[in-house]
Amino acid sequence: MTTTLTTDTGRSVEPGVVRPTRHWHLKQLNWLGGTAGWLWLVVVMLPVYWIVITSFKTQSNYFSINPLVPPADPTLDNYRMVIESDFGRYFLNSTIVTLWDWRFRCRPPSSPST
Repeated sequence: MTTTLTTDTGRSVEPGVVRPTRHWHLKQLNWLGGTAGWLWLVVVMLPVYWIVITSFKTQSNYFSINPLVPPADPTLDNYRMVIESDFGRYFLNSTIVTLWDWRFRCRPPSSPST
């Protein structure tokens, strides 16, 4: 005795029969997408890594070795120089200008009076 099931699409399916999936190309596209995603992550994160590594180097150390190699003797002198050069005032000024501009750009449009 043979039992046949009918799916929502009208195709008949015999129970216990496993058919191979026809979506092999989706796995291939997923592999390509994953590779592209990893490549994009490297493109985006490499400059961030370079900035952080460079901030812990002295200027002479930066020019003497490969820029992407972490420093052998990290220093916080660059951060100390930024704090001593009145960075807080410049940061506050940038924050005020940004918030002032954001206030006018993000305002909802006014409705016409009738």
